[in-house]
Amino acid sequence: MSSKHRSISLLGNQIKNLRNKKSYISITIGFITVAIAGILVYNYFPNIIRGNSSAKKNTTQAANEQKTTNIQQTYTVEKGDDLWRIANKFYGDGFAWAKIAKANNLDKPNTIHPDNNLIIPE
Repeated sequence: MSSKHRSISLLGNQIKNLRNKKSYISITIGFITVAIAGILVYNYFPNIIRGNSSAKKNTTQAANEQKTTNIQQTYTVEKGDDLWRIANKFYGDGFAWAKIAKANNLDKPNTIHPDNNLIIPE
């Protein structure tokens, strides 16, 4: 074989080896990309993948709220009470007096009297 043919054949073999290496590199990069995408999806959408969808949680929350809304707590007003003190007693927040006023349809929240029964909403 002439040196010219030998050079061409060596060059051809090197090109084939390079193509094969490129192929392996491409496949490896593809696998790495898919693996990273899978990890990201798994971490960013854990509730959907693991079956803990928010729809399930919302259904459970709605059922719990329905159970608690059926139970109404009442309070009998005592001498010296005002809505602020009552709200503070039940909610730990005097500003929640508006909830009590709304639940009891009080036009004048400042005028409550002893022995009045008030509904205390949840």
